[in-house]
Amino acid sequence: MGTATFADGIEQSFDVDRGATVEVDAEGARIAVEGGADEVSVSITRGDDSRGEIEDDYDIDINASSTRVSVRVEKRRKLTNWLGGRSLSIRIDTPERVDLDLHTSGGTVHVEDIEGFVKAHTSGGSMHFDDINGDIDGETSGGSIEVKGTVANAELKTSGGAIRLDDIAGEVRAQTSGGKIELGRVGGDVVATTSGGSIDIESADGSVEAKTSGGGIRIAFTAQPTQGSELRTSGGTITVDLADGVGVDLDAKSSGGRLRASDDLDFRGDATKDSLRGEVNGGGPSLRVRASGGSIVLDKL
Repeated sequence: MGTATFADGIEQSFDVDRGATVEVDAEGARIAVEGGADEVSVSITRGDDSRGEIEDDYDIDINASSTRVSVRVEKRRKLTNWLGGRSLSIRIDTPERVDLDLHTSGGTVHVEDIEGFVKAHTSGGSMHFDDINGDIDGETSGGSIEVKGTVANAELKTSGGAIRLDDIAGEVRAQTSGGKIELGRVGGDVVATTSGGSIDIESADGSVEAKTSGGGIRIAFTAQPTQGSELRTSGGTITVDLADGVGVDLDAKSSGGRLRASDDLDFRGDATKDSLRGEVNGGGPSLRVRASGGSIVLDKL
């Protein structure tokens, strides 16, 4: 173990076993974690305008064993970021194969190049995950969430921003109260809900439950789902693209727009001014579609 302490920061390093857990519980700190190192190195710094020793303002507790590194940071008294001072940053370099459990009450979270389970929570900032080979459980009360690269499964929740993901090999649960949801290729089932934006899924191989109160929905089914799907919006158009060989039992209704199934699709059923009901491409799992303020369009991918 190596330790260095200076006025504006603390640095410590530890040897850990493969698959160790790194925990952070901090008040008012930005957290950044990057894999690829030979050991776990913890660096805690603050803004250049701060005065006095860092431990005058914070209680800092760092404990380590071969299987776990724990970082606890608590404010000694009420602090502000006036003029940029007293802002705290926690930087951790780790081996790739670790599990993470990160909590901060007021800062951003950035994690990259990790092979393991990542759990992260912040009460006041955005979250960014890059090249995570494992599951992600992320929640923020005040910012957007972005995931780049392919992950196994993802459960993401924010009260104040957009959610964007690239490729997900497994399942996705995404919920936001104030933004859009954009997903790339999803190999498993999807549950996506937003109260204030659109939902866009570039490629879905499983079932989809998508609901929004303030935007449109666009989804491409690129593989035959094995379970039913439901799409619902109160304020936009729903567009569904079906790849060759993808069949569904359609039940679609719109109260404020047109309904159209492309001639390139094999639709056999009943069509009225405000509903479409029948088999598409020979039928399959149910696809229930409801639009209260827009059109419903089915196209061939």
